[in-house]
Amino acid sequence: MRRYQTFLLAVASFGLGTYLWKIQTLGLFAGASRLALPMATVAGQAKDLGAPSVVHVADERITQDEIDWEYDLLTAGVFDKESLTPIPDLGPRYHDELNVLRRSLVSSIIERKALYALVKRESMFDVLNPARYTACLKTWQQSIQTSPFSDAPKVSRDRLKTRLCERSLIEQYLKERLFSGIQVSQEDVVEYYKNHAGDFRLPERVTIRHILMGSEEAARKCRAQANAQNFEALARQHSLAPEGIRGGKLGPFGKGRMPTVFEIAFHLHPGGISEVLKSDYGYHLVMLLQHIPKQQLGLEEAEPKISAIIRHQKKEQIYSQWVEKALATIDISTATATW
Repeated sequence: MRRYQTFLLAVASFGLGTYLWKIQTLGLFAGASRLALPMATVAGQAKDLGAPSVVHVADERITQDEIDWEYDLLTAGVFDKESLTPIPDLGPRYHDELNVLRRSLVSSIIERKALYALVKRESMFDVLNPARYTACLKTWQQSIQTSPFSDAPKVSRDRLKTRLCERSLIEQYLKERLFSGIQVSQEDVVEYYKNHAGDFRLPERVTIRHILMGSEEAARKCRAQANAQNFEALARQHSLAPEGIRGGKLGPFGKGRMPTVFEIAFHLHPGGISEVLKSDYGYHLVMLLQHIPKQQLGLEEAEPKISAIIRHQKKEQIYSQWVEKALATIDISTATATW
């Protein structure tokens, strides 16, 4: 039994089930010119041979410098910023409190390296095919032209290349080898609907048109001429809201799902128009288009959503089992745990 296997399994559980949804290429790094290199070249460029190894994962090593690099970019919001919670000023406790974040980060790096090592062992998945690197290297080309990588040293750019391409190869393997065979049967859908019928009860909802204006005077003038027949045209002509270009149409939505100024719609009759309403956004006119009572979705109506939920659950289960296999079969060791 490996010295740190139990510990690593525990730490890796921080990211289990969530890493899958993060391995998609970040929107920050969209587009770029065409380029392709073998992964052996990509990975080799990122090895800083002067830095001490913290963890060995198969034939890859994770250095303290690499951990610090990912940690700095993570806390700066460059990587996976949608998953971060804003960190308050903790004073002298700052570094102690962030130690948990650092350990979670290390577990995600170990997980990525272990999964990539497993992918490389798969004979039916050719990691040396240059076509597999087109997407990640396009992403890399674009990213090094933007902050903070535009002025970064070569080692930082190479680390980014390795990170992007490892994630890309893992994503491709999941799609082609693990998720391609997932099927959702009608029996699965029926069973889920029986057990979660309450999730498919829709609340009372409304569909509206609204006009947003910058001043009360302008809103009152608009209200004086508005009626059910010309409201759409007035919205297209005068509304400052983004949906003005489509006649101010919003919904359907339930109570509590939109700014409170729109709650008036639940008390109007179809075609009815509110008086001028003030909010933090400006001055509104609201017209009710449709009032939809509470309803229970039938099985046929709910089936697309149920199928998506079940498929998601099966992906999570398959991914979880794959991570367990990687951590159990890939050689993982560490001399010191200084992170």
